[in-house]
Amino acid sequence: MKEGKVFKRILAIALVVVMTITMVPFGVFAADATTPACAHSNRKYVAAKAATCTEDGHRDYYECQDCHMALLNIGGSNYGPAGNVTIESIGHAYGEWTKVTDATCHSKGSEKRVCANNAAHIETRETNMIDHNLVTVPRKAPTCSETGYSEYKDCSECDYTEGKETLPKVPHSFDKLKADAICEECGATCTHRYAKTGEIAATCTAKGADVYTCSDCGFSYREEKGEKAEHNAVDIPAVAATCTTAGSKGGQKCSVCGVEIHKPEVIEALGHQIEEIKSVAATCTTPGKTAGEKCTRDGCTYVKAQEPVAERGHAWSTEKK
Repeated sequence: MKEGKVFKRILAIALVVVMTITMVPFGVFAADATTPACAHSNRKYVAAKAATCTEDGHRDYYECQDCHMALLNIGGSNYGPAGNVTIESIGHAYGEWTKVTDATCHSKGSEKRVCANNAAHIETRETNMIDHNLVTVPRKAPTCSETGYSEYKDCSECDYTEGKETLPKVPHSFDKLKADAICEECGATCTHRYAKTGEIAATCTAKGADVYTCSDCGFSYREEKGEKAEHNAVDIPAVAATCTTAGSKGGQKCSVCGVEIHKPEVIEALGHQIEEIKSVAATCTTPGKTAGEKCTRDGCTYVKAQEPVAERGHAWSTEKK
């Protein structure tokens, strides 16, 4: 009986020693080795706390209010160190991404996913904008009263356009000879007051002209004057004829409009200067060649190839001597 009490006392002392050298969870340390052993008589029950996605939890235990050791009831009124009572955080368990807002061609969309462990934990992300839905808008011709525009691409979902150019209004269609002219297109009227506003030089394809413009409506017209300018003649170089292609003598043309002032005279193709390549007679034991031909004109590569002729072979006599 006395031996049993001694064993229990030794066990209690051993537990105190373990307590003094082991770190207790939650940053609580055991009592200093020089401190007398704590009897853990001043205890407080700590209820279990479930672990969450982001925070650790712990099992239920008793905390000594004197030394702050975590304790477990090991039977009756006996309490011993609880060890590690921490329950690690369980982490998020996110589901699939689901659409929140649609992406358009001018704004991004959004998606979210919810944690199965805690519905208050939500992640969101943006989704990329979609391409414009472009349709072709045909060209609109300008008039004298309204601007036009070029053919362009227009998005059916937003205001985005590609390649649209404004075409300026065209002049009124007035009769310059009438004092009170009416535009044939829009019905606008003007009592023209013309003044000479420019001059156009003559070229080899058109006469010169004076330009007159109405100071009220801006309508203008031209009056031709004088004669066309002379052509600016430049030489057309001669082209040598070859055996197979025609050539030409030199001529002249206008460097401005391209018209031929003196048309070059055509020189017919010369044809080949043929030289025969002699044939080679076949013998009994060696092959020969047919006759061929070649052109001897400088720069011409024409050749009629020789064809091979098989060797004749022996013609042995059958007469007896």
